[in-house]
Amino acid sequence: MNEKYYFLVGLLAIFLLNGCKTQRVLEIKIPYQEECLAVLNYSPYDMPIPLTELKLSQNLITYFDQRSLTIANAMGIMDDLDLLLGYNQKENDNSTVFIQTLQKIQAKVTKTNLEISSITSAIDCEEEKAEQLSVFLERRLRKSERNLTVGAIVTGALVGLSTGTILMAGGSGFIIEAIGISGGLAEVFLGLKILKLENMVFIQHPRNILADVKESKSYSDYLPPAIWYYLNHQNTSRNGTTLRELLLQRWEAYSDSIGEKEVYFLKEGYYTTDMLKNRADMLDQLEAQIGLMNQDILHFVIQLEELINLHQGIPG
Repeated sequence: MNEKYYFLVGLLAIFLLNGCKTQRVLEIKIPYQEECLAVLNYSPYDMPIPLTELKLSQNLITYFDQRSLTIANAMGIMDDLDLLLGYNQKENDNSTVFIQTLQKIQAKVTKTNLEISSITSAIDCEEEKAEQLSVFLERRLRKSERNLTVGAIVTGALVGLSTGTILMAGGSGFIIEAIGISGGLAEVFLGLKILKLENMVFIQHPRNILADVKESKSYSDYLPPAIWYYLNHQNTSRNGTTLRELLLQRWEAYSDSIGEKEVYFLKEGYYTTDMLKNRADMLDQLEAQIGLMNQDILHFVIQLEELINLHQGIPG
């Protein structure tokens, strides 16, 4: 083979190797605000005692089912319910004390509703930020792809124009071959760049609620005790599996290579567009799981209303 062809083959190998090894990464430094989550300094002493460790009165078992008792224990109103049921069964009932106890229960229910609303809003805030960043990176990626595509088109046009001009001028075949191969290599190189193009953003999230949920702790730094108890309560209808465990299973099953993406649970790291979308999805699942707590609260309130009607002699 002629030396000139060895030169062209070597040039081809260099272009292909560089194209395969090089990955276009754009690092974009963006401040990631922490205004969404606040550390509320909860401790294990704030957590309700597990329902299985409580000695339930016959009144509680009679008037409330397991679902209501679980949510009542999460809200910390078991003693108040016992008092309420005790007043209900007295012949000379003290209506004032009954009303005061009922108001105390209602206040705790309202407080729990506010906690659910507050934490779901905070999670939604984090989710929206992740989605906004993913859209921003996607735009940057599309812009880079367009620029490389235009470069490939211009390269092809220049190669065609150059070879045509040389042929018209009676140029040698080697020059035409060299231009054609070089132009082709340039197009291949640009094509490989497009395939490997990737945007990344460095995010610091020291207040990482995903890590808080993943860790098996007796309390949460960000979730109120009622919500943390609710997520970690072992439900016999789910074979003792907690809602938190089910959530972690979904994260593992539906998130892309989550086992290799420990950055989701760290305090900072580099995120691609797909990783940001995964993070937003994980936050959305957590938000939805906590929001379902309202269904159990509603179920409890319905049973409590039946008890109040019974006390007041109102037919159910």
